[in-house]
Amino acid sequence: MAKGDFEKYIIRSPRFEDLPFGAMMSGNDKRGGKTKDRIFSSANFIPGAKMHIDAGWIFEIPTPNPYIDTHTHDVDEILFFIGTDPDDIDNLHGEAEVFLDGHNYLIDTTCAIYVPAGVEHCPIKYNRVDRPHQFMSILLNGTYTGSDQNGFAEAFLEDA
Repeated sequence: MAKGDFEKYIIRSPRFEDLPFGAMMSGNDKRGGKTKDRIFSSANFIPGAKMHIDAGWIFEIPTPNPYIDTHTHDVDEILFFIGTDPDDIDNLHGEAEVFLDGHNYLIDTTCAIYVPAGVEHCPIKYNRVDRPHQFMSILLNGTYTGSDQNGFAEAFLEDA
């Protein structure tokens, strides 16, 4: 089969970036209760990409817990918690607490959380993980950047 001009936009093997705010684990692909996040879109390896998309598996309570620190972005972000039970896809089979603008929200179902630009969000703390599920985020920017609660700006480092 011939490869066209769009082959460069098909991510056929996992890509990794060291993400800020504790969101990315380094080293082995599976440890500390989660997998490394696979990067599916990033201006770091797709020139002109306007979204940063990452996804990983949570298979037990992550270590550390919470594993993502409080931060903000200057663009919108969407967080996804995706259950994987084919007989009950809306059940997360786990329970996480997500902080948005200083308020604590309990997550125990498959859901998406829209986080407007500038809204302080996280940490994400797990209370229980009964079955593996997926966590995914889409940042409406080509690179994953933001500021922590002290105003310290961070960005991805490079492909890991």
